[in-house]
Amino acid sequence: MNHNRQVAGNIASIKADVEASTTQADLVEVIRAVENHPGPLDYNDRPMRLLQWGLIALSAICLAIAFIEGFLYGSVESEVFYRVQQLIYFAFSFSSFWIPPLIAFFIALRLEERGLHLPLPAAPARIAAITVLGDCWRWCPCGTTFTGCC
Repeated sequence: MNHNRQVAGNIASIKADVEASTTQADLVEVIRAVENHPGPLDYNDRPMRLLQWGLIALSAICLAIAFIEGFLYGSVESEVFYRVQQLIYFAFSFSSFWIPPLIAFFIALRLEERGLHLPLPAAPARIAAITVLGDCWRWCPCGTTFTGCC
């Protein structure tokens, strides 16, 4: 996190230099100074991503253990395993409703990061539009789902 604080300080000083410049020559000088800047200028978000994926993996492992224990020991007195098993069953049963929008949401985020996006004015509107379109994949033109259409 010390690296990110140093980056924030460097960016703040560059921003102050840009705002203090009055002529085009001053701006060119600031740009040349940025080209030869000795300090870091990009954030390091690897620890946060590692923490995020670690928590997701830990949650998945805990849910899998609880699910397996619910199957192996069906007569467990604890209600926790039964409730977790019901939750997982419910999530898998209705996965056709939440997985496609979730995948579309992450695809939209990736497209936004790469600069490829729909011609809508704001990023949240573009992401929401792609997410809604991701949920519409399961509907046929005849108004029924794919399973009942053909």
